[in-house]
Amino acid sequence: MAKVAKEFGVVVEYVDGDVTVRICPNHQENSEAHLNPIHRISDRPREPVDPPFDWREHQTMQHLATLGAEVRTCWRTLKNFGPSTQKKLEHRGYIAVSYETDKPNVVDEVWLTKNGMKAWKSLSSYYDKYPSL
Repeated sequence: MAKVAKEFGVVVEYVDGDVTVRICPNHQENSEAHLNPIHRISDRPREPVDPPFDWREHQTMQHLATLGAEVRTCWRTLKNFGPSTQKKLEHRGYIAVSYETDKPNVVDEVWLTKNGMKAWKSLSSYYDKYPSL
């Protein structure tokens, strides 16, 4: 029991008479290993992409990043990619689009810009350094 208490950074007190069991944090231990995992999560810095991607933007960026920067693809290959997602990512400068020649308001191809690939790589390295659920 002492080994477990030391591992989790707590003090365990046990009295046999009226059965008093007291478990409290050991404030003398300030080691990073003894911190509650929720404290480590709250201390991490903000994501490099601000504001953070919503799930549609994230899914689109992930798909385009697997293809690479400046690689054009038909917009129909992207799931959950609509006008709203297009406008948000295009406004940030992460994607570029081309329109059909006979229909100027209809998207033909989509590709990830170099700026978009840079943002995706920084976000991926952030997720590697600070994993979460």
